[in-house]
Amino acid sequence: MDKDVIFSVAGANEALESWKVDVTDDQGVAQHYGPYTTEQATVPGKTILGDNTQGNYTILMTGKTKTGKEITKE
Repeated sequence: MDKDVIFSVAGANEALESWKVDVTDDQGVAQHYGPYTTEQATVPGKTILGDNTQGNYTILMTGKTKTGKEITKE
Protein backbone atom coordinates (compact mmCIF):
# COMPACT_ATOMS: atom_id res chain seq x y z
CA MET A 1 0.00 0.00 0.00
CA ASP A 2 1.56 3.24 -1.15
CA LYS A 3 -0.97 5.45 0.59
CA ASP A 4 -0.62 7.09 3.97
CA VAL A 5 -3.03 6.42 6.81
CA ILE A 6 -4.13 9.64 8.47
CA PHE A 7 -5.28 9.67 12.08
CA SER A 8 -7.20 12.78 13.12
CA VAL A 9 -8.34 13.92 16.54
CA ALA A 10 -10.43 17.06 16.16
CA GLY A 11 -9.93 19.46 19.05
CA ALA A 12 -6.80 17.70 20.31
CA ASN A 13 -4.85 20.96 20.53
CA GLU A 14 -7.33 22.40 23.02
CA ALA A 15 -8.36 19.30 24.98
CA LEU A 16 -5.38 16.95 25.01
CA GLU A 17 -1.81 17.02 26.21
CA SER A 18 -1.06 14.12 23.85
CA TRP A 19 -2.64 11.12 22.13
CA LYS A 20 -1.47 7.79 20.76
CA VAL A 21 -2.76 5.07 18.45
CA ASP A 22 -2.65 1.30 18.89
CA VAL A 23 -3.25 -0.72 15.72
CA THR A 24 -3.98 -4.44 16.21
CA ASP A 25 -4.38 -6.89 13.33
CA ASP A 26 -6.67 -9.92 13.26
CA GLN A 27 -3.77 -12.10 14.47
CA GLY A 28 -3.47 -9.98 17.64
CA VAL A 29 -0.21 -8.30 16.63
CA ALA A 30 -0.17 -4.73 17.97
CA GLN A 31 1.69 -1.69 16.68
CA HIS A 32 1.97 1.52 18.66
CA TYR A 33 2.27 5.05 17.27
CA GLY A 34 2.68 8.32 19.12
CA PRO A 35 2.47 10.16 21.35
CA TYR A 36 1.29 13.01 19.16
CA THR A 37 0.61 16.60 20.17
CA THR A 38 -1.07 17.84 16.99
CA GLU A 39 -4.58 17.15 15.67
CA GLN A 40 -3.36 14.96 12.83
CA ALA A 41 -0.71 12.26 12.37
CA THR A 42 0.32 10.33 9.27
CA VAL A 43 1.69 6.79 9.11
CA PRO A 44 2.70 5.13 5.82
CA GLY A 45 0.26 2.34 4.95
CA LYS A 46 3.20 0.04 4.22
CA THR A 47 4.38 0.50 7.82
CA ILE A 48 1.06 -0.79 9.12
CA LEU A 49 0.50 -3.56 6.57
CA GLY A 50 4.11 -4.76 6.31
CA ASP A 51 4.17 -7.62 3.78
CA ASN A 52 0.38 -8.06 3.85
CA THR A 53 -1.70 -6.76 0.96
CA GLN A 54 -4.81 -6.42 3.12
CA GLY A 55 -6.15 -7.13 6.57
CA ASN A 56 -8.60 -6.27 9.30
CA TYR A 57 -7.34 -3.94 11.99
CA THR A 58 -8.68 -2.53 15.23
CA ILE A 59 -7.69 1.06 15.95
CA LEU A 60 -7.63 2.29 19.53
CA MET A 61 -6.89 5.96 20.18
CA THR A 62 -5.92 6.99 23.69
CA GLY A 63 -5.72 10.63 24.67
CA LYS A 64 -4.28 12.17 27.80
CA THR A 65 -6.19 15.28 28.83
CA LYS A 66 -4.46 18.36 30.16
CA THR A 67 -5.72 17.36 33.61
CA GLY A 68 -4.07 13.92 33.33
CA LYS A 69 -7.18 11.83 32.63
CA GLU A 70 -6.97 9.12 29.94
CA ILE A 71 -9.75 8.73 27.40
CA THR A 72 -9.99 6.01 24.74
CA LYS A 73 -11.92 5.54 21.49
CA GLU A 74 -12.03 2.42 19.33
